[in-house]
Amino acid sequence: ESHDHNLTVKGGTEDDPIVVHLQNLLLDMSDEDKSAVNVESGSYAKIMLDDGCTATLKGGAKHGFAIDDYGRAALRTAGSHVTITGPGTLNAHGRDDSKSGTSGSDGGAGIGGSHNEGCGTLAISDVDGAPTINAHGSGQAAAIGTGDDYKSGNDDAHWDENDCIAITGGTVDADVPEKDGAAIGTGRDSDLGSIKITGAPIVTAKTTHEDAAAIGAAYKGSVGSIEIDITGGSITATAEGDDSAGIGTSDGSPKDDGRIGSISITTSGTASVTARAHEEAAGIGLTVGAELGTITVSAKGESTISAYGGESGAGIGGAAGNYPMGKSPIKISTADSATINAQGGENGAGIGSGNGESGEIEIAMDGGTINAKGTNDGAGIGSGN
Repeated sequence: ESHDHNLTVKGGTEDDPIVVHLQNLLLDMSDEDKSAVNVESGSYAKIMLDDGCTATLKGGAKHGFAIDDYGRAALRTAGSHVTITGPGTLNAHGRDDSKSGTSGSDGGAGIGGSHNEGCGTLAISDVDGAPTINAHGSGQAAAIGTGDDYKSGNDDAHWDENDCIAITGGTVDADVPEKDGAAIGTGRDSDLGSIKITGAPIVTAKTTHEDAAAIGAAYKGSVGSIEIDITGGSITATAEGDDSAGIGTSDGSPKDDGRIGSISITTSGTASVTARAHEEAAGIGLTVGAELGTITVSAKGESTISAYGGESGAGIGGAAGNYPMGKSPIKISTADSATINAQGGENGAGIGSGNGESGEIEIAMDGGTINAKGTNDGAGIGSGN
């Protein structure tokens, strides 16, 4: 246990990363200007969680006269290449800029970037055993992903593929309880290249504040793509605040960089995906004013995809007040005995728009079931009220 000494990882290559074993330990930097574990930019590291062990990491914060206060990530991966694997448990708590450690704004991710930082190339993998990850974001940072106020500098695309998140196995629980960072994705006003979830992990992502998707973008956030392709396991994405999709965007008009390039969700085997939004947001898709490319949802085998929109939000698709470019094309398909459930919130379509005219919708079925239900004159498939 340490309250003043952290761990810095430097060096390694793609073929020969530095291997760090985390056993039963507590690194608590709450009163220090440090991340508990700092993987320096340009480094390659494999974080091994040893069997039967629990490592708890807590980020610190920077305070002082004539400096900008900001929080640190617990496990900082900005600018580096990090794989977290092994059968142990990791608890990672980011820190915000407040002296009490709660309710501040400029935050650090549980795993990823500190204030004004991306997350680097970050992977959670079961290659050396399935890890258990509990990640908590603080301030306006993500639980797993970027800090707040991070722009990639790529003005043309608004995101950099060197900042990306991949989850391929294990049990992952990510939450941001107080401010508007995504559970898995961006912090407020930040860019992220991609989110990919594959294999058969068990993922739970939850946000409670407005303007923060559970998986995707926070307020004014930008993500190049969200790709989910799982053959087993489950994903549960719940956004309890207003203007926050379960999987997708949050509040922020395109002129403010509130956008996602595309969303693709494919399930097979016995996999399940459940996405829930609150008000003015789709379960899977858009929030008010944001921009999103094509939404593709496909279920095969015995799998299930369920999406529940909030008030004026579709189950899958748009939300009230979307810009014209926010009417995303939607492609839905089922096969075998799979099921897709799409429930619109008040005034929303099951599949389509949250309020008003929908974008183009394609439906293809080779077996399976689609249950699409609108609310208050919202169509099952089509336009909202």
